[in-house]
Amino acid sequence: MMKFAHALQIQAQTLIDMVQRAAAQLGESPHSYAEAGEILLRRGIFDEKRLQEV
Repeated sequence: MMKFAHALQIQAQTLIDMVQRAAAQLGESPHSYAEAGEILLRRGIFDEKRLQEV
């Protein structure tokens, strides 16, 4: 069971890193995970529903 929990943790962290990197590639400097998501929302990459899923 711990193996699966660890895999889920790694996947979640990877998604967070991807969102922050995408925001940075757009020339933004997010100061938090939430701010990175908001940047992508503002830029039209995420829609409101998708942001709530993340």
